[in-house]
Amino acid sequence: MACLDVCNPDIGRSNSSIITIDDTTNVSSPDCTDLILLVKENGGGILSTTARVKTMTSAPEVKRYFSAAGEVVRAANEYFPNTSREIKKYFKVGYWDSANETITEALDAIAACDNCWLVLTSTHDIQTEPAADLDMALWATANDKFYTWVSTDADNLNPANANSPKAEHAALNLSNSVMIYSKGQCEIVRDPINGAVQVDPVTGEPITATYVKYHNLLVGGYIAGQDLGQRNASYTLKFKPKNNVGWVGVKVDALTYSDVVAVTGENPDGTIVQNNNGYGNVFVKSMGFSGYTAGKTVTGEWIDQLHAKLYVKRRLQYAVALLQSQSKKIPYDDARGKQRLASVMAREMAVCQRNGLFSGDEQTWGRIAVRKGLAWIVAADDFIVQAADRQNQRLAPIFETCFVPDGGVHFVPILICVRLSTQTNEV
Repeated sequence: MACLDVCNPDIGRSNSSIITIDDTTNVSSPDCTDLILLVKENGGGILSTTARVKTMTSAPEVKRYFSAAGEVVRAANEYFPNTSREIKKYFKVGYWDSANETITEALDAIAACDNCWLVLTSTHDIQTEPAADLDMALWATANDKFYTWVSTDADNLNPANANSPKAEHAALNLSNSVMIYSKGQCEIVRDPINGAVQVDPVTGEPITATYVKYHNLLVGGYIAGQDLGQRNASYTLKFKPKNNVGWVGVKVDALTYSDVVAVTGENPDGTIVQNNNGYGNVFVKSMGFSGYTAGKTVTGEWIDQLHAKLYVKRRLQYAVALLQSQSKKIPYDDARGKQRLASVMAREMAVCQRNGLFSGDEQTWGRIAVRKGLAWIVAADDFIVQAADRQNQRLAPIFETCFVPDGGVHFVPILICVRLSTQTNEV
């Protein structure tokens, strides 16, 4: 297996607990939240099929290894000036040997070497390859990662177009796929080495070109930069970066009002566009404020809510694994085993409640809780009533850990009432 000489791989999955997320109810380590930028350049040899991943902490560091005119440097030049805007302070580059392996094979190899990350994106030259965005989105969704990507396809402006990139992802239920639509921005072309303005040899005028900015890396960095293990951790992508500071070197997209509605799949009142078949995000200015809207994956799930679910899943998996590793055994009984498992799960749910991931309103539940909090519950059937074969397999009853997410306010209906007088004059 690749990379055994440079890493001690974790399988990245729990071999003692299977956790599924039930969205129909009405209600790796969790700290592994890094960002991977998939690249084809090997950085002068620092990346290979036996050295898949390297952390980059600054644009000068990236420039030491990668081509000045290449996409990795371009991505770094846009990313690192924005690290004060709540994005991850660094990103990791992951290597794809595009001549000898598929993207899926590369991602499997990267995860075998370093699975301590949450968000996947790639350089733009990879995203424009046929089906590459689908392959990355499929892998990310299957492996509990986010995949962020940019599309310039005008088909996204027709919400009923089943062949648009966002519609293709939505049709495959790629719930972890986050698309940002952009037309790009016009810039003066500069020499990548010395920064000199390039001029037309005939007219002497500066040469301009339309560049698609690395929204995928910035949005990915923003998601990765949100530490849900801290208090007041809950967030939303809409209106970000906050405080109307925008991104350094990145302008808002020149989109019409109807473009925004078509891409996002949302009307101004928050209702869903009729015949909409996928959801995207845009970086625009509204009422003088710059930021993203609407903050959804292609299937219409809120990015922050999906992030919270993945985080809760990781915390519970880790807590169960830690309990098992620290115990001689967990007894198969209600007095001890059930209570110990419920206690460690409750501890994790309480942390998530404290950090603002769950609703602040007390909830009522339709079943008896083993443990419960303000907006969460841990429930399980009794061990003693489990079938003999289940007990013999040492398979515990299903533990339900349900919560009500904290949600967020994106739309505020306002009714303006105008009266000439509040008095009634009677004769």
